[in-house]
Amino acid sequence: MVDGLLAEHQENRAVFSLIQNTLFKMEEEANCSLIISKFEQELLGLLGFWPRGVAFIEDSDAFIEDIIERKIKSKRIIQLF
Repeated sequence: MVDGLLAEHQENRAVFSLIQNTLFKMEEEANCSLIISKFEQELLGLLGFWPRGVAFIEDSDAFIEDIIERKIKSKRIIQLF
């Protein structure tokens, strides 16, 4: 998902920090769905795809898949852990 939203070969320290913090939070929680949803919202806001302060949509998968023009696989993989 992140790979599809970011420009190729362009460093983004804010996104790296967001990913790192999210992984630390996921390590501490048994149910990661809320953490993942918050990550998606923060990532989309950070990259300018979603206005900050506006309520997030329920079907974020479809919204993100429209942007990256392919299916999201990462959520299915995370559920295996």
